[in-house]
Amino acid sequence: MADSEGSSLLQQQREAAAAAAAAAAARAAGAAAGEDGGEGAAYSIRRNGEAAATAAAAAAAAEGENPLLGATAKARGRGGQPHVGALLGVIAAGVAAAVLSALLLVPASRQQLQQQLQQLQQLQQQHQEQQEQQQQQQQQQELAAAWAEVEQQDEFRTLKSLAAAEEDAPPYLKDGKKELANIIGNRKEHPFPRPGSLGQDVLGALGGALSNDKRSSLIGAVIKLQQQQQLGSDEVSIHPKEYIVEKYLFEDPWSVFVEVKEKKTEKVMMMRIQTLPPVIEGETITAAAAAALQQQSTAEATTAMIQAAGRTPLQQAAAERGLALAAAVATIDKLPAAVRCSRVYALSQVQLLERFYGTFEEVIGGQQLLPHQQQQQQQQRKPLTMHAKLYAAQRLLQQVLLLHSAGLSHNNIKLQNLYMRQDGSFALADFDASTKIGAPLLNVRGVTPRFADKELAVAARGGTLPPAAAADAAAEAEAATAAAAAEAEEGDEEEGAPIVDRRADMWSLGLSLFRIFTGGALPYGLDRGAPAADLLLLLEAEGVRGQQLVGPLTAAGVPHRWLRLMVELLEPQRQHRIDAARIINEYSDLIHIK
Repeated sequence: MADSEGSSLLQQQREAAAAAAAAAAARAAGAAAGEDGGEGAAYSIRRNGEAAATAAAAAAAAEGENPLLGATAKARGRGGQPHVGALLGVIAAGVAAAVLSALLLVPASRQQLQQQLQQLQQLQQQHQEQQEQQQQQQQQQELAAAWAEVEQQDEFRTLKSLAAAEEDAPPYLKDGKKELANIIGNRKEHPFPRPGSLGQDVLGALGGALSNDKRSSLIGAVIKLQQQQQLGSDEVSIHPKEYIVEKYLFEDPWSVFVEVKEKKTEKVMMMRIQTLPPVIEGETITAAAAAALQQQSTAEATTAMIQAAGRTPLQQAAAERGLALAAAVATIDKLPAAVRCSRVYALSQVQLLERFYGTFEEVIGGQQLLPHQQQQQQQQRKPLTMHAKLYAAQRLLQQVLLLHSAGLSHNNIKLQNLYMRQDGSFALADFDASTKIGAPLLNVRGVTPRFADKELAVAARGGTLPPAAAADAAAEAEAATAAAAAEAEEGDEEEGAPIVDRRADMWSLGLSLFRIFTGGALPYGLDRGAPAADLLLLLEAEGVRGQQLVGPLTAAGVPHRWLRLMVELLEPQRQHRIDAARIINEYSDLIHIK
């Protein structure tokens, strides 16, 4: 009886394996036929954030899973030459089918059958890895294509570069820079994130995923970064590079930053690990959709970085324009595209940047810090001298004017996005929400409502646009770019997405300057906890003007010319607010002109 049951079970396993192999062969053959016919499947990254990889579909289907889980696909024609990966898939599936067919004819022990099934699994894994590699190559090609489309410009040719401005700065500004350098030099770094933080969640999950749960954190691990692509380049490194994850640095609401050191060269850099929530606008986001959304975000953010550089070579943009640009985009080897943490998805595609030392928010000990950071900074810091405030104000003003000269609106200017260097200078960072001036803003999730002007704050109040709505808005914007630019002058909004006006950043600049000169305070009661969008709508309804800030700015000892500029920057209504061109014409004494 036992032998009969064993034979029956053996036969069922053989039949099931043969069916799986036949299905895999049929799928692979279909994929090859599609490639040969020029109808290979590719997913639209820019139009639908929930696109998933075509290659993963076949492997996941064999395991009884739905790999798309709500994502949609867009067919795109390719060349008529068959792809090597697809042909290898046919060969692998054919070999597997032949092996399992032979099993049906030749008696075998359970051990032999298990060995054969193991070989089949290895073949399927190899095929899946080849498909994933093809997907990465496709993404890199799309990234390079997006970068190549950037039309670089510099509207305000009279502006000095930041490097020249600092070289020609008067002694009191150089003293202010030294003061900030001393603050950074005395700053304490903690190698591990605090309990309960985003950093602990993300680094713990990634460490476990890379070590089969043998590590409790990514800190101290040796990782391989593959498919490194330098910003602005279409060349991709084919050789993985090993890095040691040295320490945790800091985090923002959606990213974790760690120090990494390349093993071969010992070069130290900062690595940005991005995250996404598992639920957006009430919709559950799958791992495949999270990976596609992140690919879209990376394409948009890095394209904005190239736009921000204007006509300055990318290698010089950090020094000349004060920008925190990604040196390269890479992928952590041996990790899936999206790793599920307890609260978020952590994405394996990362950005490498120069090593920074905290943010300007920490320098002033502002209210945007985490509670333990506030306590630490309040115990250690002294109020900035006026020299340090003036240095920071002039540098930030010059950075924003250079950014607008390049035709880009940042859309999330705040002290937390000013990354500090050891010499006391800082770079403008986080281009996730940046867009060309006059374009619709689709990524409202990247906007911080408390530091945004009314139009952007109202749009961001509802959170991220649903992917379908974002795609619709993008299509409408593409069809009516000229109309959108005209509407931007009046501050109107395109249906489903706010239009980025040339004066949107001016409000955020004004708030940052206000906080620099007042030690972290915000005007109009924005620091009292009420929703920013509601408060800004109330200010507009009551006809509040920037002139009412003269009193608190005078009490803070703000120099007269800076006071007048901030009053014009902090007009609640766009039509009353100053823009970059007027600042250059009317406040040339506060900026660096050639």
